[in-house]
Amino acid sequence: MTDVLATALEAIRLRGTVYFKADFRAPWDMEIPSKDTAAFHVVAAGECWLSVDGTQERRRLREGDIVLLPHGTAHELVHESKLTTLVCGHFEYDRRGFHPFFRNLPTTIHIRASNADQSSWLEAAAQLAAAESGSKARGASAVVDRLAEALLLSTLRLYLEHESTPRGFIAAAKDAQLGLALAEMHAQPERDWTLRELARIAGLSRTVFSSRFRELVGDTPMRYLSRWRMLEARALLEDGKLSTAEVADRVGYRSEFAFAKAFKRAFGKGPGQYRRLA
Repeated sequence: MTDVLATALEAIRLRGTVYFKADFRAPWDMEIPSKDTAAFHVVAAGECWLSVDGTQERRRLREGDIVLLPHGTAHELVHESKLTTLVCGHFEYDRRGFHPFFRNLPTTIHIRASNADQSSWLEAAAQLAAAESGSKARGASAVVDRLAEALLLSTLRLYLEHESTPRGFIAAAKDAQLGLALAEMHAQPERDWTLRELARIAGLSRTVFSSRFRELVGDTPMRYLSRWRMLEARALLEDGKLSTAEVADRVGYRSEFAFAKAFKRAFGKGPGQYRRLA
């Protein structure tokens, strides 16, 4: 995974947890309504069928397979074999963070055990997370959440590495030219970037760069940069090691007042209030 995608995943604050591990004996079916949170399922043993609302497709899930539904789309799991063991959970990401990473992900991401180099590790992580979810030991819930997040990040990494026709922000990040400009924006948000400089890094004219960037990312380069700066500023404020003025400077604002105004516009609270609440 490129640094651009890694930093984007960090910025959107992917958080996961496991609901349960359960054995299902045929006949059975499980309907999951649409939710604000996204779902994931790991087939620990046996097989089952997945049907997703709004599509005509019916997927067969086999032992070791992992399926993610990034947009929380309603779906149904139905028996196939006599006994199926599932590990089920959900993950959340910061929808207020206005990052376009998830915008163009497909309705369903299906990682097949036969195609995943790390499938055995992913299944083991899911099994361990499920086992810990029933533990009453101190810190068990934190262990479950960290395992679920590691599982989700690894699954997304496999998807990103093997996706042959990416769309949206992922396509931009993996693009040989746009990816260079995005990497520089992420690495140096404090720099006083101009459209001309970013286009030069990408090796494109300003017109072509702006057009391609907006087509894939869904925003202009400079507006994306402004939003990325706010995400970086939020993380620095929560870290608490820098003053507001230092945070402003770290993300490219020479005026603390201008920074505070931009931050409040983005998150509904000024930097000081946000830091106290965090």
